Parts: sequence; structure tokens; C-alpha cells
Amino acid sequence: MPTRVTSLTESRLNRPGEKAAFYIFHVLPEWLATVVLFVDNIRKTFGTGLAGDWRLKDETEKEKEKRMASEEKRKTKRLAEKGNGGTAELFEKDTSGGLRA
Repeated sequence: MPTRVTSLTESRLNRPGEKAAFYIFHVLPEWLATVVLFVDNIRKTFGTGLAGDWRLKDETEKEKEKRMASEEKRKTKRLAEKGNGGTAELFEKDTSGGLRA
């Protein structure tokens, strides 16, 4: 703050109060943006992913229900495959030499 503005005419920002006000208002928007970004989970609030909102349009309720049902079906299928350890598939595929585990 000891630096003075040199000018041929009367210059502003030479007094400490004016300099302090300049820096406060210069930095204030950056601090406000930082607070807004860190106070709330922006991804959860706006439903975006790692790459942001990549869809061209939002889903309708019908499309969302269809997608959720499809995901649930895939999840159930994966759990069913893991539940039997895949042994049924091994027995079905190995028909040449009898049943082998």
C-alpha cells in the first residue's frame, strides 16, 4: 500500500482507505464464488456428473422410470449370476466329459 499512483492530474487510490476499499471490492466476488462452490454439493443439487450436465435435454418422468427399471433389472441379473457362483454355467458348457466343477 505504500506505492503511490503518479499522474499529471489529481489521482484516486492514493489514500489508504481508498486502496483498502479497492482491494476489498476486487477480491469480494472471488471469495463469494468460492463460498458458493464449497458450501453446497453442486453436483447433487443440479444432478450433474463428473463431466457436468452432458444431456441435451432433461429426462421426463416416464424416461426416468424406464431407465431406473432397466438399471434395477441389470443389477438383479448381476446379483443372480454372482449368487450361484457361475456354477450353473460351468455345468451347462461342459457337456463333453460329464459334470466337472
